[in-house]
Amino acid sequence: MVVEAYNKAKGEDKGDLESKEIVLINLKNGMNLKGVILSRNGKELTVDIGGGSVGVPVRDVVNIEALAGEARTKVLDEMTGSLEKDKKGVRRTEIRYGDPDRITVGALLNGTSRVDLILDTGSPYVVLTPATAQRVLNIDKAISKAVKMGWTDGSVTQGRMVLLDSVVVGGIEANNVKAVISEVSVLDPGTEGLLGMSFLNNFHIKMDSGRKVVILERKR
Repeated sequence: MVVEAYNKAKGEDKGDLESKEIVLINLKNGMNLKGVILSRNGKELTVDIGGGSVGVPVRDVVNIEALAGEARTKVLDEMTGSLEKDKKGVRRTEIRYGDPDRITVGALLNGTSRVDLILDTGSPYVVLTPATAQRVLNIDKAISKAVKMGWTDGSVTQGRMVLLDSVVVGGIEANNVKAVISEVSVLDPGTEGLLGMSFLNNFHIKMDSGRKVVILERKR
């Protein structure tokens, strides 16, 4: 049965993994996830698995086990070892995922607000819901313009384009990123936004389905 001791995260500062509990989550489909539980509610766990986070439906969880000793150290090394640096800073990161159809990525926007975005190469821009945008910036004072966004299903939605000072994912950063505040909901309930090409165009994107990771490497 699910361990009820993990009802909520013990903090959201991902920079201090040494102080956090590392867990092993067994899923009904036979897969295992290792990482830090950032938050949970009655329906979903949000798990930091190194370089990003994934949403896990509670109904799919069989057991949660706290790791210790060598097992904990090994997972910790895996999580912190997914970054590569050069003189300009982090240039490469790996985002691990559970569901390839819904890759949830933890992002820091404008250096102040942590949000969970769905990685979407079909979206030309980072997309934020009005509620998410309100947390990140002062919408009333933000310089913006009305835009129309076309989607792969042929639909068109209205939105307001704004400029984000910075977007950081897994330690890699892009500046002056265009984002659209969607005036019509094109996202699933509970989704904070999409990580689209206005951010991703700064990086080479590779999918490793065998290891279940998305690799982002800064373009030189």
